[in-house]
Parts: sequence; structure tokens; C-alpha cells
Amino acid sequence: MAMYVHDRFAIDVVPNAPPHDHAVDVYADEFAIIRELIRFVEDGLALGETVVVVVNRPHRASLAAWCTDHLSVGDTESLLLIDAAETLQKFLVAGSPDPVLFEATVGAIVDRATRNGRTLRVFGEMVALLWADGNFAGALALESLWNDMASNRRFFLLCAYPATSLDEASIQAVNAMCDRHSDLSLLGHQMKFANATTATPSHTQRLLPPISTAVSVARQIAIRTLVDWELSHLIENSVIITSELAANAVLHAESSFRLMLSRDATCLRIAIEDAVPCRLAVARGSDEFIRSGLGFVEAIASDWGCEVTPDGKTVWAELPV
Repeated sequence: MAMYVHDRFAIDVVPNAPPHDHAVDVYADEFAIIRELIRFVEDGLALGETVVVVVNRPHRASLAAWCTDHLSVGDTESLLLIDAAETLQKFLVAGSPDPVLFEATVGAIVDRATRNGRTLRVFGEMVALLWADGNFAGALALESLWNDMASNRRFFLLCAYPATSLDEASIQAVNAMCDRHSDLSLLGHQMKFANATTATPSHTQRLLPPISTAVSVARQIAIRTLVDWELSHLIENSVIITSELAANAVLHAESSFRLMLSRDATCLRIAIEDAVPCRLAVARGSDEFIRSGLGFVEAIASDWGCEVTPDGKTVWAELPV
């Protein structure tokens, strides 16, 4: 199977992921995803592959315009642009993808694209449309149907979700989405300097996937937020706290996490929520506690703690402003 080589911000292999190449991009803005789409098409055509792109209407229009300016007639014969919303409606029943109709619709597209014996790569946004509508169960079911299809067909699949859409879901739903992919990446977050999705003068948050570079993005969010709040003198300690708490969620909980920063007249609070419903197992004062990084948090923070939540737990630390 062809490898998709690119310069995305991060790629992390998912433990116990599907046994085929099924990647996902969580993208920060439209510029990032359009650039990724163009790279996806260019790479596939350069490798002599058939390329199927199932995207929303704005993305389809942008890519079609690029194709008109940059591709030859021969290239376009190996490229199929499909409207995601129209295709989705052909196999959606009562908000859920029907396996038989999915096979008849998407299976037929895949079979047609591979009848010449070429390797196939597919870019899909139908799952993102369901997710954006709040139909997380439908999106997860569709991700599973793609994985089932790969058991008897050979293709590389890349999905894409806007970063803003993750915040509307539970951490468990985002974890389930990540589990259905073979690798995860954050796309375009460096250029955006990791703007928080939801922000007010006293609160900001972002839900990030369980990959190592999400820790870096969390740090960027903390820095940007403190600059906006005119709390630059707290950046150094806040970066340490954010890094330790986010790394614990990714490395130990192996979970997506929600970064939450809030402030009042006297206090800055940094909190990380993950999906593991247990308190911290390491006892304060032990060597393991110090080595875990939580010792650094306790040394820096005016107060800190861990609270069990309906979705897992939240570890928090506070700094005086």
C-alpha cells in the first residue's frame, strides 16, 4: 500500500488501531485542509494511483478550481471528485449509516476506482458532516464501516475533522473516533499558534486528541491565552503545569483531553480533563510522585488537586495572579 508522505504537524500511530492505513487529520483552519487536499491529490497522481475525494461543497469547489489550473486531462481521468453530502444521503437511514446501502454506494465507488488495477487512495469528509451535526454515533458507525470495507478491499483512507468540531463532543466520543484510525495528526495548528476554540475574557478551552504533539499545542494555547489576558508574568510556570498535566493525560491515561484555563481577580486555574475515571494513584511525597512531574506542579502551584467527573477526571492547578 502506498505511503502518504507529507509535512503535517504530527503523526502518531494509534495502539490497537485498524490493520489498514486509515488516517485522520484534525485541522485548524480552511487554509490548512485545502493545502492538505492538494498535497493528497498531487502525491496520489504522482505515484500513479487512483484518487477519490469525497468532500463538502466548499472544499470540492476549491479543489476543482485548483485542478482546472494545474492538472492535465490525463491526470483528471485518475481523479474522482464526489460531493460528501449527496453521497451520505444515499446510505443514511434514520441518522445512521445502513451497512447494505453503504456497500451498494461506497463499495461501488471503490470497485469502479480500482477496476484498472491501480492502488486507490480516498479522502473522506462524510464522517465530518455527521460529526458537525452532533451525530457522533453515526460518524463512529461510518468510520467502522470504512474499516469493515478494508477487510476485503485494499485502499488508503484519510479522514478530516475541523478542530472546532471536537469541542462539541465528549472526550469518550473523541477517543472512540481516534481508536478507529491507524494514525492521528494535528494539521495547521502551528500556523494558527493554537488559538483556543472557545474563549472569553475569563475562560478558554480546547479538546485535543491523545497524541504527543497535542501537549505542544496545549502549551501554545496557554501562552496565547495568558498574553491575551495580560498575565505574561505567569507564562513560565503555566507552561510547566500545562505540559505536565497534558502529558499525563496522553502518556498515562492514553486519552484525549480537554484543556481549560480560567481566571478571576486573584487566581489563574489550569485544568486538564481526561477519560480515566480514577484519582491519581501516586502518593504525594513518594519518589515516584516527584519523578512523575506532579511534584513539579505541586512545587509551583498555590494549590492543585484531582476531581472525579462524569466523563473521567480533572486534574487542576492554580497560580495567584
